Amino acid sequence: MKALRSILILIACTVGLFQDARVAGAEDAQLSLQSLTQTRERPLFSPSRRPPPPAVSVPERVEPLLAVASQAPPAPPPTPPDVRLMGLMLLPDTQMAILEHAPTGEVIRLAAGAELDAWTLRIIDARSIAFELDGREARHVLFER
Repeated sequence: MKALRSILILIACTVGLFQDARVAGAEDAQLSLQSLTQTRERPLFSPSRRPPPPAVSVPERVEPLLAVASQAPPAPPPTPPDVRLMGLMLLPDTQMAILEHAPTGEVIRLAAGAELDAWTLRIIDARSIAFELDGREARHVLFER
């Protein structure tokens, strides 16, 4: 009797599963393949899945650009002086830098506040100088390679 009851319960459960499957299949049958284009084009579990691209609107008529008065681009700011710091002379009343001007190979002596290639010399300390121009700074250190 126990075995019969177990078999009947098993049959009842199996019949219930088949009925659920038939109902689900009926709902799927209403969808057409044409209505699933997004699913084919962008698979759900694909790593490359992205949202559809935004629609691009194309203007019907493009207005011509107005001619703008051609202006020469502003001149680039002057480059810092191409020098090598060879020495510094720091006396109580005088501060001078001894420099090798790379373009000419000439050794020049400049006092603090002097200009070279539009840049102003400022002596920082016993080992370094700085040239300044319009808030920009170019540092040189003694014996720097």
